[in-house]
Amino acid sequence: MSASRWQGHDRWLALALIASSAHAQSSTASLCPLLPVQQIESLFGRKADGPPVGMDVMPKIGNCSLSFGSPGRMVILSTAPLTGGGKVPIADRIRQGQKLMESSGLKSSPTPQYQFLGEVVCAVEQPQPPIGQTTCMTDHGDLQYNLVVRSDDAKNRDVPSVASLLKAVVAKLH
Repeated sequence: MSASRWQGHDRWLALALIASSAHAQSSTASLCPLLPVQQIESLFGRKADGPPVGMDVMPKIGNCSLSFGSPGRMVILSTAPLTGGGKVPIADRIRQGQKLMESSGLKSSPTPQYQFLGEVVCAVEQPQPPIGQTTCMTDHGDLQYNLVVRSDDAKNRDVPSVASLLKAVVAKLH
């Protein structure tokens, strides 16, 4: 490869490193203050391994997580923009997605079991036994908020508890 091509490659690599460092994990990510850490630690019956860490992909879009002793025990808060069907309530969007999956003959593996709790929808699945996962979702403003609780202990991912944690997140937005 010629020297000029390497210089171009070096510039591209430098830009990629700068861009990726802008998205590095940090305890100052904008979603981290929204996590109800004490409630989450109470649910897990122990202190988190450290402070919440996350990243901002763009303003108001990102994630934040807490870990509890193993990669399989964690809580992740994330946001996504409401695009396309933004005025369609989350429960209706989930039901539409289920109908599309059924009509296409496609199945996700494992198939999540949904619970509709008013403005909150929770999906329960077991992606890697014994690890289970409960994901509760709700809309607020122009964003969808998602709270994922993964654990090998079913009491850590109890649907009413995870839904309550998500409601505590949204309450901090007011």
